[in-house]
Amino acid sequence: MRWSTPRPEPFSNIALSLAEDAAVIGGAWLLAEHPWVLLGALACFTVLMLVMLRLLVRGARRLFGARARAVGSAGLE
Repeated sequence: MRWSTPRPEPFSNIALSLAEDAAVIGGAWLLAEHPWVLLGALACFTVLMLVMLRLLVRGARRLFGARARAVGSAGLE
């Protein structure tokens, strides 16, 4: 997954690329040496992602629900 921009920003893109490489090498080493630790970290990140997704959906519903109610009530008057 590329999180960098296509614009020429060499320092940030180089740093991001090196961080991605380190994450892959570190993950491969962790998988080879301590697979249960990697599995635990993956489970924690998955739970964290689901919690963040729930909060995002909840916030979007709250934001767009209030907007729809405001537009709907303005049209009835």
